[in-house]
Amino acid sequence: MGEVETNDSDHSSGAIILYKNGKTNPEQWETVVVLGLKYLQKHQTTRFFSFPKGHIEHGETKLEAAYREIYEETGIEKSDLILLSEDFLTSVVPNKQNRNVYLYLMELKEKKSHWKPIDANVELMQFVSIQQIVNNEPISVHADGHRTTSAHHMKPEFVNILQENWNIISQY
Repeated sequence: MGEVETNDSDHSSGAIILYKNGKTNPEQWETVVVLGLKYLQKHQTTRFFSFPKGHIEHGETKLEAAYREIYEETGIEKSDLILLSEDFLTSVVPNKQNRNVYLYLMELKEKKSHWKPIDANVELMQFVSIQQIVNNEPISVHADGHRTTSAHHMKPEFVNILQENWNIISQY
């Protein structure tokens, strides 16, 4: 833990950000998801939501990369988050040899309306029910505070990581 990523491998780091809003039932919690333009440009047929995450830069720890990527993709700062565990969940990206995504569990202290993606490759960020992702239900896109008819799913590898680790996640 805390080791600097020194190889040139294609690893990413990010977080599952829990927003509990005072609720003790994990099925009522929300999480932050992002919808990226970069993925759409490469794969014109499908758009998926993702957790905030991205490449680990040379000299960064996995945790430093996670905080940086969260800020770039959502505008949420490190001071707005509570790291729930030094451990992380790992997902292997399909069709990408030896690429791992390291996801930390974090809690958002409070929801603020001024957060916006800083990275131009992120179309939007929004809060959704974590149970909606666990159940692999479509996520409606919210644009300027209005729900649209357009809906997309979460990337399958992230649905799997939530389903496989739900007992751990719900204990926080």
